[in-house]
Amino acid sequence: MPRTYTHKKRGKTMNYDTKQLADALKAHQNGMSIREASKAYNIPKSTLADRASGRYEVNVTHGRPCAIPIEVEKKIVVRVKVAAERGIGISRKQLLLRTNVLCQRIQVHTSYKNFHAGKNWWEGLKRRHGLTLRQPERLGSTRCRMMNRDVVGKYFEALSNIITSSNLNDKPEFIWNCDETSKNFEHNPIKVVSGIGAKNVCGRTSSKSTNITIMACVNAAGKAMPPMFIVKGKTPRSLYSFNTQAAPPGTKWSYQEKGWMTDQIGEQWFDTVFLQNCGTHRPQLLILDGHSSHESLAILQRAIEENIYILVLPPHTTHHLQPLDKSVFGPFNKAYSSACSEFLQDPLNSVNKWNFPALITRAWVSGLTEGNIKSGFAACGIFPLNKNAIHDQAYSPSYPSDKPLDSQTQSPFVEHFSIPQGIGSSSSSVSSMSTEVNHVDTSLQSVNTSNFMDPVVTDQTESIDQVNNQGDSTVDVVMDPVVTDYIKSIDQVKNQGDSTVDVVMDPVAVLDLLSSGDFIVDGEIDFPITDNSLTLPNSPCNISPEINTETTQCQSLVPSANWNQDLDSIFLPPSGGVPNGPVAKKTKGYYIS
Repeated sequence: MPRTYTHKKRGKTMNYDTKQLADALKAHQNGMSIREASKAYNIPKSTLADRASGRYEVNVTHGRPCAIPIEVEKKIVVRVKVAAERGIGISRKQLLLRTNVLCQRIQVHTSYKNFHAGKNWWEGLKRRHGLTLRQPERLGSTRCRMMNRDVVGKYFEALSNIITSSNLNDKPEFIWNCDETSKNFEHNPIKVVSGIGAKNVCGRTSSKSTNITIMACVNAAGKAMPPMFIVKGKTPRSLYSFNTQAAPPGTKWSYQEKGWMTDQIGEQWFDTVFLQNCGTHRPQLLILDGHSSHESLAILQRAIEENIYILVLPPHTTHHLQPLDKSVFGPFNKAYSSACSEFLQDPLNSVNKWNFPALITRAWVSGLTEGNIKSGFAACGIFPLNKNAIHDQAYSPSYPSDKPLDSQTQSPFVEHFSIPQGIGSSSSSVSSMSTEVNHVDTSLQSVNTSNFMDPVVTDQTESIDQVNNQGDSTVDVVMDPVVTDYIKSIDQVKNQGDSTVDVVMDPVAVLDLLSSGDFIVDGEIDFPITDNSLTLPNSPCNISPEINTETTQCQSLVPSANWNQDLDSIFLPPSGGVPNGPVAKKTKGYYIS
């Protein structure tokens, strides 16, 4: 653990901060005596007297100075936070290794002999800058790339056009979202009370596991339609084992060989569940994901006849744009696990086909509440319509691979979409709309944002040789760049110059080699830091790659002229953009080039 300052005489830890000290000094300047201010703000009288007399500065710290200058530490912390937001976080081990590499590169002069960033430095860094270790959530690379401002901006543009033209701005009961979720008999046990240090804490679950798909649909007013259950089976006899009377009122049942949603079942749900429960008001809006069972031609034709708008969410963005995924299915899954855990308190009970509907009913009532549903639509910016409801950190993982859209090329989203005026249910209006459809699989009232092809997917078929040949230099073996630099001696690091090396471990250094043939990037940061919370205060060493030549403190601490670039190349992920490649085509849900 890092050393903590302890008062030499009283043996008490100093438990005040700079703000308390500043407030005490301000109170003393306003007429309060030093003794009274010392008692009021819990600060030693001698400390307060020394600051008031000017003997010591207000912001002076106890103990020895930091091994690494505080300006350098702040810049490291900023880049570590940015890397974590963009889905390419740095572990504690990587942070220590890269810090040592940075000290070698920029030749930081510390007050410690043979300084090596280790456990004590890490504990002190956490305390000084408010860092902690977090377990990141799993997020696929495709989701990281697709959740970018260009794609989401086009989606909100279409959503706004539909809501405005259909006069649904103040009618949340006619804005719907549907999606399916999967449940089985083997639940996730809930937390239980146990003794500290217990080595074996288990929870009973059912020994049988089968997949059951549940189709749910909710509107922005907080109302939920009856669900549809799709069980595993080939004939109607597969439904006989379920206690269908215990399911939520109005539940529809169907079966499929693997218990999955298909085009035929999707059409059945649209006719028997959605149209039967959405009411007679027209037009209405149904928001759903791009699953093939949701976009069948029969559903689109039926939607045109019924004057129902179908808006398809951009692919791989439902974790931020779909209300059911945002705030409904989470509480529903927890409620189901809680119901199963309570049911299995009796050792003779087990979750099976007969009692499964009753357990789902308890979870359905607890999870699909009006408050959960409304908060989901608000968090996704659907109702009330608010594009800024998607927080800025949601786009951060897309920055390393972000590539701006070509302004000269019209988006397929805009090309195939136009809002008809005065849509009615008569045959004449249906025929007039059908004449404007350019493709069979694109409906006038179906806005399919899956046409936004992922630029990175188109380049997945390129070989490693093609990628390596893009730069000006070749690399024989590509490994972890930071560890390789760390193993090298200080003389080897100093003698690198502009030459290439055979073994490169730091991925950032690999990017530098491929782009410029050098370990140090001479240009500016490719992806600027936009989070205001991470902006450093004015300091002698600002975050700009250009160093103020009038400041002697930075020059004495960091003699290298490219130390900001070194920080970026060591701690930040690679810059955005992908090589141009062939246009991707979508065939049966698969992207091919």
